[in-house]
Amino acid sequence: MGGELVIDFSQVTRLDTAGVWVLHHIVEDRAQHGQTVRVEGMQAEYAALQRLVESRAPQKITPLKAPMPGPLELLGQHAWHWFDQIRGMLYFLGENTTVLLRALKSPRHLRFRHILSNIQQAGFDALPIVGLLSFLIGMVIAYQGSVQLARYGANIFIADLVGHATLRELAR
Repeated sequence: MGGELVIDFSQVTRLDTAGVWVLHHIVEDRAQHGQTVRVEGMQAEYAALQRLVESRAPQKITPLKAPMPGPLELLGQHAWHWFDQIRGMLYFLGENTTVLLRALKSPRHLRFRHILSNIQQAGFDALPIVGLLSFLIGMVIAYQGSVQLARYGANIFIADLVGHATLRELAR
């Protein structure tokens, strides 16, 4: 673009910090596009405010772009992720085994009333909302799938599609 932009402030009677910020952003934007900005006719008090704003303005830091990892580095990242997942699974199994052995050692410390209450709340009491969600998900999948399957004359497979897709969606 290039060139010079001249902003005339000779007719400005009032200018606050917000206006100076707008001016600062205009100057920054034009500088990024290779254009210089010259401000003319600004009163001394507004020029002092402009200098204050520019001194306090945060410096733009251009982030460094990391190079794309090579195939060996990607393999290492995937291996580390897999190792971390296995470690978490082993920790979970070990913790559950410890708790189970402790419960088998002294079953009188188990609170069966609380266990049954949790089973009822998380299982039986959740059936209505799970059923409603399953129904609604099935309706959406059937509607979207029927449009696509109708193009190929495969409307008979809508029930199979809904069954498989809903099961896969709820299994996640």
